[in-house]
Amino acid sequence: MSSRVRAVLLLCGLLLLTTHLHAQRTTGDLLGVVRDSSGAILPGVTVSATGPNIPRAQTAITSENGSYRIANLPPGIYALTFELSGFRTVVLQGLRVNVGAALEQNVGLEIGQLAESVNVVAESPVVDTTSNEVGTTFDKDWVANAPSRRFGFYDLVAMAPGSVKGGDGGTSERRTMSYGSSFDENAFQLDGVNVTDNFFSEGFSEPNPDTIDEVEVLSLGAPAEYGNLMGAVYNIVTKQGTNQFHGDASYFFQSQDLTSNNTKDVKFPNEKFADACADDPNARCPWTRGKYNETTAQLGGPILKDRLWFFGSYGHQKDLFTRVGVNSKLPGSGVDTKKDRVLVKATWQMTPSQRLVGNFHRDQSPRNGGYLFNAAPSTAWTRTQKAPTPGVAYTATLSNRTLLDVRYSGFYGGVTGYPSDPSQPLNQPRIYNGATGPNIPRAQTAITSENGSYRIANLPPGIYALTLSTRISPAESCTGTATCARHSAMRRRLAISARSSTTASGLAIA
Repeated sequence: MSSRVRAVLLLCGLLLLTTHLHAQRTTGDLLGVVRDSSGAILPGVTVSATGPNIPRAQTAITSENGSYRIANLPPGIYALTFELSGFRTVVLQGLRVNVGAALEQNVGLEIGQLAESVNVVAESPVVDTTSNEVGTTFDKDWVANAPSRRFGFYDLVAMAPGSVKGGDGGTSERRTMSYGSSFDENAFQLDGVNVTDNFFSEGFSEPNPDTIDEVEVLSLGAPAEYGNLMGAVYNIVTKQGTNQFHGDASYFFQSQDLTSNNTKDVKFPNEKFADACADDPNARCPWTRGKYNETTAQLGGPILKDRLWFFGSYGHQKDLFTRVGVNSKLPGSGVDTKKDRVLVKATWQMTPSQRLVGNFHRDQSPRNGGYLFNAAPSTAWTRTQKAPTPGVAYTATLSNRTLLDVRYSGFYGGVTGYPSDPSQPLNQPRIYNGATGPNIPRAQTAITSENGSYRIANLPPGIYALTLSTRISPAESCTGTATCARHSAMRRRLAISARSSTTASGLAIA
């Protein structure tokens, strides 16, 4: 190997060492330049950062060009102290450091005694001039007071500018589109772990909202390190312990008495009531709230003060409701979802410049899909999801320009789907439906969902043909209506054994 090739490889290695790993970012930086009152640079200034989210002060010494950088700071509020013999000490307070952000604070020191100090309440800049990214950051105060429901972090990220949720209920509520991109072009990260499930196009782990410390939404201009995406990056960072014990608990509930009926006396153009029961058109079956209960509990604090912290959380949620047009008195008719979410996190400040963080998150959410007004009860579908997510991160600040970040993390996503009625077979056809007619320029298509339903909407009045194309899947793949669907985030397979199609003509749309 020539010396020129060796030099190129060495240069590439140095560039990798001095580049922040944005694709796994869970912290932020404080940086700037220190000068005297005349504008001359000041090397040798001691800069210290303190805050409740770090066990002890993090320090840096300004270089020969007066610059400093304190990296690897968890999101939160910090104070910066600047000290140099012969100059007055300057203290900047109230500095908010966000995930992935580099907050620049340039300071001028005046000649005076070291015992003299100047305290300044700093204001964080509205625009980060060091980045071309378009995004939004939600801190824990916003998360705690957001005017939104709290089923999961999907409700929070959908409130970012340019974002819209795919819908309410089922899979659609876990899919978000940003600035016109598709829901399957996003990436999800939890404490530096990529939890994107490409099979379902959603984040597989759903942390309890009360555990969230900060949410970063990179809508446009995400760094190239993320790769393989055209949509947004949703970066969730959970809380950690501190030098003081702290905890909280919450309880939410909703009953039918607290739920309004927005389909009362609403009729379709054909004079039929919108909430008419499927099994009795003369009866009314509005959307019905069965039960909604959610309980969370969090606790964090020191194991060894200034050295080792812990944080733990448990959340339980039960959501039971019946869809419009379905008789809520029928056994098994309601959509019944249960979620159990556990988070354990430990932070070890090994030395002033070295930190080790370990975390484990697990959520389990069985969901009975309930009945649809236009589908037979035999098509009711139950889905169970488990997603253990472990992670270990070692970070070391080697210099003002070099941060070492070593991580071992991952997740395992297991989904099991099966008929709610155990007497139903595990292998049935899945139907692809298409409508054609003289009043539409091309065929309008729909794919039946996991519970067998489909809808082809916005059809002008006229005569249509409906084509039903069936794909039969063997039991080992278990895909389709009222079948067993199993997949692993690590390994997937799909087999198609047969195809058939039928066409119904002469369907009149009034």
